[in-house]
Formats: sequence, structure tokens, C-alpha cells
Amino acid sequence: MMRVFFFMKQRIDQTITLTIGLPASGKTTWAKKEIEHAEFKGKIVVRINNDEIREELNGGTYPT
Repeated sequence: MMRVFFFMKQRIDQTITLTIGLPASGKTTWAKKEIEHAEFKGKIVVRINNDEIREELNGGTYPT
């Protein structure tokens, strides 16, 4: 019989927040405020923004 033990030194809470809504409805503004608040509390935040990715890939326009 083989026993395997896993030990975690620290519990890591992870959250994924996906915002959806109409264009110009305040999703990015809300996300920036939430990130600022989380970072103020000492949390590590990774933000992925499709608009910024699109701009890096093809100058901010949708491919045609």
C-alpha cells in the first residue's frame, strides 16, 4: 500500500470575475475600481482585457 500526502503551506483563495454587458456600460471602469480596491487590501490581481489584447495584436481593430 502506498500513501501520498499533500501539504499546503498557505491557503490560496482565487476568484475569477467575468464582466459582460453592453458596450460603454462601465465594465472596464468597474473592473479598474475593483482591482484598485483588491490591491489596496494586499491581494495579487491579474487583469485580462480583450480590448488591450486586440490593440496589441492588430492595432485595436477587429479583423475583417
